[in-house]
Amino acid sequence: IYSSTLVSLHLKLSSSLTCLDNMKLIEKLRLRLFNGAFDSTKCDKTTVLVVDRIRKLRKRKEEDIVKMRNKICALLQCGQDPINKTCIARILIEDLIREENILAAYVLIKGFCNLVRGRLSVIQVQRECPENLKQAISSLIFAAKKCFHEIPELLTLEKIIKKKYGSDFVLAATQPNCVTPVIVEKLSNRNSTDEEIEKIIQ
Repeated sequence: IYSSTLVSLHLKLSSSLTCLDNMKLIEKLRLRLFNGAFDSTKCDKTTVLVVDRIRKLRKRKEEDIVKMRNKICALLQCGQDPINKTCIARILIEDLIREENILAAYVLIKGFCNLVRGRLSVIQVQRECPENLKQAISSLIFAAKKCFHEIPELLTLEKIIKKKYGSDFVLAATQPNCVTPVIVEKLSNRNSTDEEIEKIIQ
């Protein structure tokens, strides 16, 4: 009797474990199908690579900005008029503003990457993009179009997002109204205004 009871308990336990394993397998398959085989590990690693790339770029750009400011100061002391659009000082100031804007954009991109990393568990289980992440993710896609030469990892991130949410989402995300306005401004190629020039030389 004792032996048969043990056998019965063993069979029940084995059956329960098999059922539990099957449930786990079904859940994994469901998540894979439901989420378009979203690779959260790859997404996590890619955002880390973006942040690391930005760290290196920021250091280099900050050094370049210091050199540009020193050169501009020297030119202004020689009497160059920065309002004259043909003088070297004016050209350098416009380059300086552009570099400072890119630097500010990098800070935003880094923040968006960290936000995505912190919400990967939510992204993993939800089919649609969470409302409180749409602008951040859209901004990363927008930045990928503008910064891919310096931060190629953003293109990898864009592909991961496209696989998760589809090409229509990625296409819509490139529209300026879906993106954080500040990053649109910082990554624009417009010419600097006289007011911006004045602000630099003050």
